[in-house]
Amino acid sequence: MDNYIFYAKIKQHMKFSKYFILISAVLAMGVLWYSPFLFKGYLPDAVNDQLVLARNLQKTAKYSMYNDKGVLLSSSDIASSGEPSAIGNKLTAGLYSKILSYTGQININSFMHISLIINSLTLLVFAFLIYYLFGVKIALMFSFVYALLPTNWRTVYALGNYEFALLSLSLFFLLFLIGRDRKYSAIYFIFSGLFLFTAILAKEAFLMMLPIIFVYLFIKKKYKILIYTFAPVVILMSIFYLPSFFKGGNIYKGLILKTTTDEKFDYSLAGHLYPDITLFVLIEKIF
Repeated sequence: MDNYIFYAKIKQHMKFSKYFILISAVLAMGVLWYSPFLFKGYLPDAVNDQLVLARNLQKTAKYSMYNDKGVLLSSSDIASSGEPSAIGNKLTAGLYSKILSYTGQININSFMHISLIINSLTLLVFAFLIYYLFGVKIALMFSFVYALLPTNWRTVYALGNYEFALLSLSLFFLLFLIGRDRKYSAIYFIFSGLFLFTAILAKEAFLMMLPIIFVYLFIKKKYKILIYTFAPVVILMSIFYLPSFFKGGNIYKGLILKTTTDEKFDYSLAGHLYPDITLFVLIEKIF
């Protein structure tokens, strides 16, 4: 009996050591991401419109940047002249607006710190998932490769882009894959569906994942998993996403359905095609 307790304690200690090593590795990757900003003074290479929308949303409770002429407005003018923006990914702006409501107005350096924390949490969730599936060695290798991939490194510096979406996506995969081996797996699949929905709402590019996951589960005849996972997605999208999508409040409607719509493209989405905003507004009026 004493030997059993002794070996159990050793096993528990080894498991704790693996967790400690994994967390330390993720923290090291976070420091690695932060080093260009800390030692070289590099600034974020891209600031998404979601940060501007978040500030306006926090100050005026309006999801807007432009007036009806496509002119970028200051936050003080949004309340009176701002037109509702057709840019998607509203959850990202919404979450950043909540952060601003607690912290007050912050500079670009503080946004960089927030992005670093969120991306580090995402890596931590993915690392624990890989550890659960393949062991600590593969998890450490995964963390190192994930951190050094140029796309992931740039994500840390591209503010207001994929931070919350990737965190939600990592939680979806964690609950979805761990839930297969649990007694009350339905609960895991339902919550994984919730995080899949938040990933889509934070970055609508992840809409492309829905048919892939659906077809895979259908082909594998995992009908219960399909129902538990997609039920919250369908319900929440029917309430929070699809009404504004079909009413014309989303710029991706014309891109996905290939239909002609009356909503106006924000200059931020199409402005790179034009030398100045005057030409953009003129062509928009003509067509």
